[in-house]
Amino acid sequence: MMKLDKIIPIGTSDAPFTINSEICAGVDYLMANVHPWFANLPVDRASDWTWQYYQDSVVNVCSKAPNRPTLYIGEIGWPTSSDDPKPVRSVDMAASTKNLQSLIDSFICQANSNGTNYFFFELKDETWKKSIGGVEPHWGLYDKDMRLKDLKLPHCPTS
Repeated sequence: MMKLDKIIPIGTSDAPFTINSEICAGVDYLMANVHPWFANLPVDRASDWTWQYYQDSVVNVCSKAPNRPTLYIGEIGWPTSSDDPKPVRSVDMAASTKNLQSLIDSFICQANSNGTNYFFFELKDETWKKSIGGVEPHWGLYDKDMRLKDLKLPHCPTS
């Protein structure tokens, strides 16, 4: 094995189902992207599901690592639109600003108070993702021109 003469912090980011004890032991920090949208959940279950899935798939697995890496939810969010021609989900599962607001309302203060590290996904809609289609270009808190969508951000303490 190669030995470095300097300390370089090592991190990785992936879907929670890929996380295992070997990965946890090999990094200083780990980010798991947890998107309740892709779990096909109604938005009123999204926050609790996110926390539990993260605990089960990441926190519990990495707690056994000898180095105890710093953990983050690397991405949490909800899309506000879809480029698909027809909706495929019920209203409480739809890509909409209303459902993003519901996730914001239920997740942010809860995560701040229970000490969950997270990064909200994402800053603005990304037009370069149009070629991917579906919901991919529409995850921003801001639109493509950096105008805040019709959202109210909560005032809650951070840990």
